[in-house]
Amino acid sequence: MDEMIQKMEAVFRQLDIPYVVIGGIAASLLGKPRMTSDANIVLVIGEK
Repeated sequence: MDEMIQKMEAVFRQLDIPYVVIGGIAASLLGKPRMTSDANIVLVIGEK
């Protein structure tokens, strides 16, 4: 899953799309490991 998130991050950065990672993945990254098999990502989409 780490590889998938890294690939998505590269695409979001390339397209200049703001995003946040939430849920179990974010908790694991912040030091509270949690078993999860999904990724929760919120895209910030606005008018351009």
